[in-house]
Amino acid sequence: MADVIVMTEKDAVKCQAFAQANFWVLPVNAVIKDDLITLIMNKLRL
Repeated sequence: MADVIVMTEKDAVKCQAFAQANFWVLPVNAVIKDDLITLIMNKLRL
């Protein structure tokens, strides 16, 4: 058995019912570059 299990916040929500003290949550933050945001916003305006 593993000493520690590391998972993202998304997976941690799914594992709440059986999570133990050795289940660690790794927060993940997306970084979106300005040119991608501009492209997305232009597509949404169509």
